[in-house]
Amino acid sequence: MIAPLSIPSPDYEWQIWEINLFGLQLNIHMYALCILVGIVLAVVITSRRLTKRGAEPGIAWAQGGTTYELAWPEVAVRAESRGSLRTDASTWYLELELKVFENGELIAERSWERSTPRHLQ
Repeated sequence: MIAPLSIPSPDYEWQIWEINLFGLQLNIHMYALCILVGIVLAVVITSRRLTKRGAEPGIAWAQGGTTYELAWPEVAVRAESRGSLRTDASTWYLELELKVFENGELIAERSWERSTPRHLQ
């Protein structure tokens, strides 16, 4: 029985997109895409609202992060991710950071940075 006013989870086919890329299987989670789209929309809407109130055009930012942990009797793994999206009048700036831990010890770390020209209307 479904509780009133609840949203049921979609079928597995809609939860994860499995993409084979050069022999490497890549799983894209739809909830993660929805979060990223929400962040981009929040930055765009905030920027437009601030511009209408007299602020410098295009200045806005958003930050977020998450931690996932799996544990078994013999091992525990944890992934921590952080991201920020900033914008000014001419450029979008995206920064992502990922850290992976095994039994509390850092085993991998990677960061990405990208800037993209912005075309204001």
